[in-house]
Amino acid sequence: MTRKDYEATARALREAAALAYQYADNFREGDYAYRQGIECAYEEVVCALARMFSDDNPRFSLERWLAATGRAQKEVA
Repeated sequence: MTRKDYEATARALREAAALAYQYADNFREGDYAYRQGIECAYEEVVCALARMFSDDNPRFSLERWLAATGRAQKEVA
């Protein structure tokens, strides 16, 4: 994969999360537990993709990936 592919993937993830949060706000009245579930799922997907991308590409930058996906966490197990 190329940097362009990683950027497109990060953008797609951010857009999907934004839609999920919008759903939570509009139809779940900002339900905290629902929003927390979105956050947990998003974090798991971001981390799983980071592991996959780093296995595939030794030059993969975790810091750039986390910044692109909006994650501040730097630890990916």
